[in-house]
Amino acid sequence: MLQHTKWSREQVENLLATETFGYQKVALPYGLSTDGDDRSATAREIFPDDLTGKTVLDLGCNTGYFCFEAVKRGAARVVGYDHSPAAIKRARLLADCLGATVEFEVRDLNTFPVVEKFDYILCLNVLHHLDNPLLVIEQTIAAARERLALEMAGLGFQTVRRRLFTASIAALFMGNAPVIYVGRQPHTPGRDGIPKVKYFITPRALANILLRHSKTFARVERVKSKHKGRYLILGHKALPGLAGLSCRRGGA
Repeated sequence: MLQHTKWSREQVENLLATETFGYQKVALPYGLSTDGDDRSATAREIFPDDLTGKTVLDLGCNTGYFCFEAVKRGAARVVGYDHSPAAIKRARLLADCLGATVEFEVRDLNTFPVVEKFDYILCLNVLHHLDNPLLVIEQTIAAARERLALEMAGLGFQTVRRRLFTASIAALFMGNAPVIYVGRQPHTPGRDGIPKVKYFITPRALANILLRHSKTFARVERVKSKHKGRYLILGHKALPGLAGLSCRRGGA
């Protein structure tokens, strides 16, 4: 559980005035909050009300919203990784403000493999930014003891036009197929100066990847998200003799 804050209202207001928070809305003491998107519906899809004794890892945690939600639900250990030192700095400030015990670390998933096991692993809106998303998916499958939550952008019109920098009409018809689409990012140079590529994995493709591990997952849920037209894939680790696919629509 979150501890009672040691911060005064003036300190919280000063934090909001001096730091830039614009990605995740985090509720703070005194009825204040950071700017950003409300991800509470997504948190309810991923987490049960009670996480007592569980361990949670959030890959690409940004300023830590989902980490704080795990702490609220009683998680025994919560870890957040992000490649941005600025985001981790802000996450640590918010943790101190909230009285939340979270291990925030700067980690680049392109170079830092996921090897430690956690009961719950979240990788939300990160995979399409990685050099090798399939490798990270494999790592998280192996590292998640109970539940793996993956969130990605689908192949809708806005994604194709604005994010993939392509006018490919074919991509618009691939959204419901098990497809991994690779698009160029001409305005985003990589480490060697060559334009990076961006990977978009359709819901069926991502579900199939998880279901291929038939001895690992009991079921895989596909949940439509309200967040920027994204979708969630929730993999639940298998009980002996159980495997299957459950698809449902929700407001994550």
